[in-house]
Amino acid sequence: MKINYVTLVIYLAIIGSIIYVIYDVRHRGSNEFGDYSLTASNKLLIVYILMAFIGYIGIHLTSTGVKKIQQDRKNRTSFHVAEAVFLRSISDTHTDSDGGTTTSYEHIYEYYVNGERYECRNDVSFSKSGVPKKITIRYNPEKPQEVLMSRENILGLVAGILCIGLAVLLIYASTKIEFEGGKSIYGYLKNIIWK
Repeated sequence: MKINYVTLVIYLAIIGSIIYVIYDVRHRGSNEFGDYSLTASNKLLIVYILMAFIGYIGIHLTSTGVKKIQQDRKNRTSFHVAEAVFLRSISDTHTDSDGGTTTSYEHIYEYYVNGERYECRNDVSFSKSGVPKKITIRYNPEKPQEVLMSRENILGLVAGILCIGLAVLLIYASTKIEFEGGKSIYGYLKNIIWK
C-alpha cells in the first residue's frame, strides 16, 4: 500500500488543531452566561483548518482533472473510431427530499470490433425521447471494451477550481477576524513587524 505523506501530514495537522481548539475552549471554561466561546486565535485556527482542507481537495481535484483531460487527449490519437448503435435505456427513479421523484436514464450502446460485439454506456444524459440512435465512440484497439466517449469530462477540474477559489476566500476571511483591541490578523502582524 502506497502512503501519500502530504495527505497524512495535512490530516494529522487538522486533527491536532481540532483537538487543540476543543481543549482550549474547555480549559478556559464557560463565561458568565454559561456559554463556551472561541477566542480570535481559535477562530483563525478553524479558518486555517477549513482553508487547508478545502485547498488540498481543490488542488487534488484540479490536478486529477488536468491529468484525465491530458490522458483523454492522448487517447484520442491512439484510440480507434467506431459507430455505436443504441440498444436500450435503463431508467432509475430517485425520490427527492421534498417528496418529488426524478427519473434518470442511462443509455446502452453496442459496437463491433473485428466481428466481436461490445457494449458501452453513454456518459451524456439525454431524455428518453431524445436518445441518439447512433453515436461515435473511440475504443482502445488493445482492449476494445475500454471506451473514450466523445465528450470530455471536466467536472473534476471545475470542482477543483471552485475549491481553490473558496480557499482563497477563506484566506481573505482570515484577515477580517478581530483580535483584542479590534485589530485584524493583518493589523496584528503589521504591528509586530513594524515595531
